[in-house]
Amino acid sequence: MHDHHHHQPETTGGSLSFDDKLLHRIRHWEEHNRDHAATFRDWSEKAADAGWPEVAACLEKAADATLAVNRHFRSAAEAMQRRPNRQE
Repeated sequence: MHDHHHHQPETTGGSLSFDDKLLHRIRHWEEHNRDHAATFRDWSEKAADAGWPEVAACLEKAADATLAVNRHFRSAAEAMQRRPNRQE
């Protein structure tokens, strides 16, 4: 069961530049991944408690991989913030 909504961040308004929309989206994806990783770890613990150690280990690895993706999102956001002529 999927217990949250997949929604697009509120970036469709005409008042934000492309750069602001992109940075907002990148930060949203990073937060979304953190939420997913926490859910995976929660279910990993539940699986372990229910006698599914192999499943628990797989879910832990999925959480780790999800958080590893966030390094790329952070790097992207940092690159955008370093650019001197970033559109405001």
